[in-house]
Amino acid sequence: MMNGDLNRQTYDAIPRALDTYKIIGISTPASGALKIDMLLNHGEARRQAIVVLDAFRCSSTLLASFSAGAWGAVIKEKGVDRGVPIDVAEALAARNGLTLQLGGELHGKPVPGGIIANSPLEACLTAELEGCLLHFQSTNFARIFIDLVEFAARCRAETDLYVISLANAVGTATALNRMGYDRVIVASGGFYEGVALEDVVAGGGFIDALGWDEAQIDDEAKTMVAAHRCYAGDPGIFHTSWTAKVLTKIGRGADIGDIVEGGRIPPEHQARMSALVLCVRYLDETPILRPLTEE
Repeated sequence: MMNGDLNRQTYDAIPRALDTYKIIGISTPASGALKIDMLLNHGEARRQAIVVLDAFRCSSTLLASFSAGAWGAVIKEKGVDRGVPIDVAEALAARNGLTLQLGGELHGKPVPGGIIANSPLEACLTAELEGCLLHFQSTNFARIFIDLVEFAARCRAETDLYVISLANAVGTATALNRMGYDRVIVASGGFYEGVALEDVVAGGGFIDALGWDEAQIDDEAKTMVAAHRCYAGDPGIFHTSWTAKVLTKIGRGADIGDIVEGGRIPPEHQARMSALVLCVRYLDETPILRPLTEE
């Protein structure tokens, strides 16, 4: 056999091997781009769930916003033309009798016009979120979230997208097990092209809670599970992560304790956040994050 034929066999086998797994992990944008391309172009049609997370802090802030009563949330990538533009969100809110509120963080402060930055404590204590459509801007979370919304729209079989953080990982795993998906993709955008410890650990906790056969979990997902089993009992380790150190330097370090240990989050909000299952639904062809428990 010529070397070229052998190489072709190897390259052809890589996506086919990926497609055999029932749980697939994504922990960086590069990993996401590679696996999305392989699954779209070489994978078989499977009914699947995609679970997206950014524990420090976007998915935690979104959970807190829904705990405060937000009706729905649309996502835009900060600083670029990706996701739901604000004029589309404004029109959507007006057509459906909703108040539009803005959220997201710029240099440690709310984006212009925003009523919350990217802090779960701020979100759960902001009464103006009640019944609103939240237009939320993010960087790392939004990038992978939008990539996967686009991927889901191109899949040949039913593909649903969910958002988790540390608070609702176990509850969401329980809900997805009841729904009987053939495959689950667990994805994080990482931290500026690199791995984010908190997301790997949270993703591993979610996978552990699913309780599926570990032989059916790909390498990246197995790494998430290993990280969870290593660090889940040591909340202090989260304060040493790269993301945590950056947040401390911009005056947002207290958010870490709120996310990992409950910290300043009122107990009633902690309970609501843990019970939330957040799922993407479509209204007027626009992807909107909604609480599944309210449907």
